[in-house]
Amino acid sequence: MSVLSDKQWKHVQMVGRLIRFAGDHGWQLAWADAYRDERVKYGSPNSLHRSRLAVDLVLRVDGVVQEGKTPESIANWKVLGDYWKMIGGTWGGDFTGASAGDYNHFSLEHNGYK
Repeated sequence: MSVLSDKQWKHVQMVGRLIRFAGDHGWQLAWADAYRDERVKYGSPNSLHRSRLAVDLVLRVDGVVQEGKTPESIANWKVLGDYWKMIGGTWGGDFTGASAGDYNHFSLEHNGYK
């Protein structure tokens, strides 16, 4: 297996752990954006979505979708982001610049990309 392939398998396992962690808090997660085919015309050409090493999720707490626009919503995403980083991932809530505030993004660094 290649390093990329190994990381792809690891990322899926990590997402499973994140889903369980959210469920343990009584929260729900749904897919927003996972694999991004190269024919898709949005996002960076270096996006880890194209390498199957990133996923964007939808978070629902007490029936309310957490869009990351209020302090409470950001705090909820941060709980997930901190857990994700603890298990070895890179969280979009730590991004700066044009990608700042990408709270629903959970990736695994590869070749210098997050």
